[in-house]
Amino acid sequence: MIRPINENIAIIYEEAKEKTTDSGIIVSGSAVEDRSKPAVAIIAAVGNKIKSDIKVGDTVLWNRQGKGAYGNIIIVDEGSIIA
Repeated sequence: MIRPINENIAIIYEEAKEKTTDSGIIVSGSAVEDRSKPAVAIIAAVGNKIKSDIKVGDTVLWNRQGKGAYGNIIIVDEGSIIA
C-alpha cells in the first residue's frame, strides 16, 4: 500500500465507467460524471502531519484536485478534502 507523507492523503476513488440511458445508449468517459462537482472517495492512508481527525476508512468529499495517481488511488493534500 502507498504510504503518504506530510499533509498528504491517499484516497480510493472509483470513477464511473459507463452508464446506459433508458433507450439503451451507452455513455462513457467524462460524459458520465460532472467533473466540476466534488466527488466521494474513501480514505486509504494518511500522512504523518495530518492536522484534522481524518482516518483510514472515512468516506469524504474531495474537490478533484490530486497530486498524483496510481490506479484508483489518488494522492491529495489535506486541503482537498472538503467534507
